[in-house]
Amino acid sequence: MSNEENKKLSEIINDGVQKAVLKAVDRHRKLGQSIVISENGQIVILSPQEIEQRYGHLLVDLE
Repeated sequence: MSNEENKKLSEIINDGVQKAVLKAVDRHRKLGQSIVISENGQIVILSPQEIEQRYGHLLVDLE
């Protein structure tokens, strides 16, 4: 496989993983569940409301 093919495959995989993570975050938000993230080396728990505030703009059109 050429470097160009590897780069394209890597982009496809990264896009798919990013979409899957956003879907999981959105599912937690819809179910009223918190998520745990790392922020500046600290563990942070985000409530569903905080998920909406921080990531709501990314959670549209995930289908």
